[in-house]
Amino acid sequence: CTPDVRVLVVGERTEIGFYRDITRNVGVHEYLHKPLTRDTVARLFAPLIQGGGDGGLDRGGQVTVVCGVHGGVGATTLAVNLALQLEDVTRGHVALLDLHLRGGTAAMMLGARVTSGLRVALEEPERVDSLFLDRVAVPISERVRLIAAEEPMEADVRPTEEGARRVIEMLRQRFNHVVIDLPLPPGPVERMVLQRARHVVLVLAPDVASIRDTVSVKKLVSMTGSAGRVITVLNGMGRKGYLPTKLIAEGIGAMPEVVIPDLPRQLPRAANLALKAIIGIGGY
Repeated sequence: CTPDVRVLVVGERTEIGFYRDITRNVGVHEYLHKPLTRDTVARLFAPLIQGGGDGGLDRGGQVTVVCGVHGGVGATTLAVNLALQLEDVTRGHVALLDLHLRGGTAAMMLGARVTSGLRVALEEPERVDSLFLDRVAVPISERVRLIAAEEPMEADVRPTEEGARRVIEMLRQRFNHVVIDLPLPPGPVERMVLQRARHVVLVLAPDVASIRDTVSVKKLVSMTGSAGRVITVLNGMGRKGYLPTKLIAEGIGAMPEVVIPDLPRQLPRAANLALKAIIGIGGY
């Protein structure tokens, strides 16, 4: 079920252990055993049906932000493949949100045609309604939807914090996972997005610039107040003429948590032909 679905169960079993198991481990919101009475149904089911009874808990999908510490390190490629892999592994509903409004390549990689709907939603949040996803989200597979824009370079794009907040919250209510391809350096909108992330995936290349920028971006993420876990991904390990993993680890102060080997043939070909070239990302 998507995160906005509430599951209420009626059954025959009366053991407290069974109740705890299905409400804590399975995701059922409430369970009632027979015989039912009008009072118990009204007291335990009615608040959930009417929109209350969550006790202030955050019930939305998980937000994972993917950003390159500088351009050209493969962050968009990683974000696209992460969304596809999450669908395959979790069988959940996944939204891929590309916030590169000008020059974004997620749609190109997936062979998708997008509209200007995302730009409108970010600039004019009052126009975001319940039909927003139906108009803007592009089906990529059975459970993956792409939300992106391809604005011309000369476009004066002015996204707002409120617009980004509304888009993300709407996606979280409809999808189990929201993967965001986030541009850097961050402005107010990007900082707000980082604050809402459960995971922040920093993609770096095996070069000196990546060492410098990874240290800076990790510091920046902590300054935003984000409670999300930072995951460093070394992309292109083994590339000729670049730094070995040991030197990268010394430079950033720890071993990268995920290492992706250099794939000089597969990935460029897949990107140019708009193919879904799944790459492994370790134990993420």
